Amino acid sequence: MIKKSNKLKLSKRATKRLLATSRKKNLTRLKFEALILLRSDLTCQIVSQ
Repeated sequence: MIKKSNKLKLSKRATKRLLATSRKKNLTRLKFEALILLRSDLTCQIVSQ
Protein backbone atom coordinates (compact mmCIF):
# COMPACT_ATOMS: atom_id res chain seq x y z
CA MET A 1 0.00 0.00 0.00
CA ILE A 2 2.79 2.45 0.91
CA LYS A 3 4.65 1.74 -2.33
CA LYS A 4 1.44 2.25 -4.30
CA SER A 5 0.86 5.67 -2.69
CA ASN A 6 4.46 6.68 -3.43
CA LYS A 7 4.05 5.65 -7.06
CA LEU A 8 0.80 7.61 -7.28
CA LYS A 9 2.58 10.70 -5.95
CA LEU A 10 5.33 10.19 -8.52
CA SER A 11 2.73 9.87 -11.27
CA LYS A 12 1.09 13.13 -10.14
CA ARG A 13 4.50 14.79 -10.19
CA ALA A 14 5.11 13.41 -13.68
CA THR A 15 1.73 14.69 -14.91
CA LYS A 16 2.51 18.15 -13.53
CA ARG A 17 5.87 18.04 -15.31
CA LEU A 18 4.18 16.97 -18.54
CA LEU A 19 1.67 19.82 -18.23
CA ALA A 20 4.54 22.26 -17.69
CA THR A 21 6.41 20.98 -20.74
CA SER A 22 3.25 20.79 -22.89
CA ARG A 23 3.81 24.37 -24.06
CA LYS A 24 7.30 23.50 -25.30
CA LYS A 25 6.86 19.96 -26.62
CA ASN A 26 4.42 18.55 -29.15
CA LEU A 27 0.98 17.45 -27.97
CA THR A 28 1.37 14.10 -29.71
CA ARG A 29 4.42 13.24 -27.61
CA LEU A 30 2.55 14.41 -24.48
CA LYS A 31 -0.33 12.06 -25.28
CA PHE A 32 2.11 9.20 -25.83
CA GLU A 33 3.82 9.81 -22.46
CA ALA A 34 0.41 10.10 -20.77
CA LEU A 35 -0.59 6.73 -22.23
CA ILE A 36 2.63 5.20 -20.85
CA LEU A 37 1.86 6.67 -17.41
CA LEU A 38 -1.68 5.26 -17.51
CA ARG A 39 -0.35 1.84 -18.51
CA SER A 40 2.21 1.87 -15.66
CA ASP A 41 -0.55 2.81 -13.17
CA LEU A 42 -2.73 -0.04 -14.44
CA THR A 43 0.13 -2.53 -14.10
CA CYS A 44 0.78 -1.30 -10.54
CA GLN A 45 -2.89 -1.85 -9.66
CA ILE A 46 -2.83 -5.35 -11.15
CA VAL A 47 0.34 -6.22 -9.22
CA SER A 48 -1.15 -4.86 -5.97
CA GLN A 49 -4.21 -7.08 -6.41
